[in-house]
Amino acid sequence: MRIMASLVPVVLGLALASGTEESMVGRTGFLGFSAALLNNCLDCVSNVVSKKLMAEDLSPSELQFWSGLLAVIMQLPLSLLVSGSQGFPTPPQQLWGVIGVDATAFYVQSLSAYMTMSIVGPVTMSVANTVKRGLLIALSVWYFHNLVTTLNALGMALILVGVTAYSRARQREAPRVAPVLANEKGVGDPG
Repeated sequence: MRIMASLVPVVLGLALASGTEESMVGRTGFLGFSAALLNNCLDCVSNVVSKKLMAEDLSPSELQFWSGLLAVIMQLPLSLLVSGSQGFPTPPQQLWGVIGVDATAFYVQSLSAYMTMSIVGPVTMSVANTVKRGLLIALSVWYFHNLVTTLNALGMALILVGVTAYSRARQREAPRVAPVLANEKGVGDPG
């Protein structure tokens, strides 16, 4: 119960930090916020499904391969439909290096996410992603010199408080959960 309760400040903090952003005003802002919210929900579902697939003896690199192949299969028909008979436009020469760096960085990020997922649970992974989003908000404030309102700052502080509470709740819960999990897997003393 403590673990679930610790997630409330994380969610509220992220909502305050991003929902009070000036760019979130109006129809376009609402659409962007809705897309971000949907993405967050899909990430959580993806974390749970990925963890279940890894429990069925798929390694992180195999999961990366199959998800990448599925992405190509899903996107290729739409790409062909959009490009029509013209074919794919050729990017300018200087863009190829940027595309290569981007593809490599995404591959490394995705593989490291699957490797992390093999070590931690899906909720911990989702909390880590929320921390990443909070850090991105803080970096955008610094880089773009965005004005930080009191509600933005309160949201970022709530994220930190929630993550700290989540970490402490997990540490308290771990001694009680470990023997149960060991016995379910047939490890250790059943008595």
